[in-house]
Amino acid sequence: MKLERFVYSYIVFDDEICLIDSGVKGSEASIFKYVRDQGYLQEDIRYLILSHCHPDHIGGAARIKERTNCTVVSHLRDQKWIEDLDQQFADRPVPDFFTLVADPVEVDKLVSDGESVLFGECSSVSFLFTPGHSLGSLSLYFPNEKALFVGDAIPLKGDIPNYDSYSMTLSSLEKLEKLANIEWLLSSWNDPVSDKASMHRLFNEGKEYLMALDTVVKKYYFSTTEATLETCRLVIDELMLPPVYANPLSHRAFLSHMTDYQYFL
Repeated sequence: MKLERFVYSYIVFDDEICLIDSGVKGSEASIFKYVRDQGYLQEDIRYLILSHCHPDHIGGAARIKERTNCTVVSHLRDQKWIEDLDQQFADRPVPDFFTLVADPVEVDKLVSDGESVLFGECSSVSFLFTPGHSLGSLSLYFPNEKALFVGDAIPLKGDIPNYDSYSMTLSSLEKLEKLANIEWLLSSWNDPVSDKASMHRLFNEGKEYLMALDTVVKKYYFSTTEATLETCRLVIDELMLPPVYANPLSHRAFLSHMTDYQYFL
């Protein structure tokens, strides 16, 4: 069975455009059409910010850069997997990987925690380093809109366990939850959220899900060398998650409960 895959991309308009994530392979056509429908040219895309390196977020990046000459932005820790798809697939063999991403793309600008970038006449974006889902995941704060984009930093309750570091994911959630002056919470998987109660619920559910996973993982996982996919299946079964979640991606995430991120570098 082949499943349709998509993520949300966001476009910030000024006299120049900032695009957040490029979606899966082929998404550039829809992005360019939307840009034109708003009265802009595709060449007005000045920055393409990649929140992280996974194929459903960088799938259209090469084509967008090719057609706009935009500046591609990421964090250093995700640069290798953005520029070397064969290496990413070898390290993290996602099903249908090469149907999700067309080609690698060169990163033009590396950003770090707390750095800001100006675009257009009066727009800016501040970068927050929120690793965990990937080792170089970025969240973005747009002060003019009081909007926080978190990408995949908040785990969804009951969703497939999909992170490079359990401890980093939890720390990043706590970091994001403490931010004040947020009127819009934007993610890669949900419609924009503007009420505080819903924001609070999403953060709480994400943390509770991670901690529930950790409790059961530590019941079955004792060493990185002895744990197998059967060990992963025991965790998935006890949590009553879909059996299809017992796969190498979840197993890789569960191994991170036993060590720190250095295991994956």
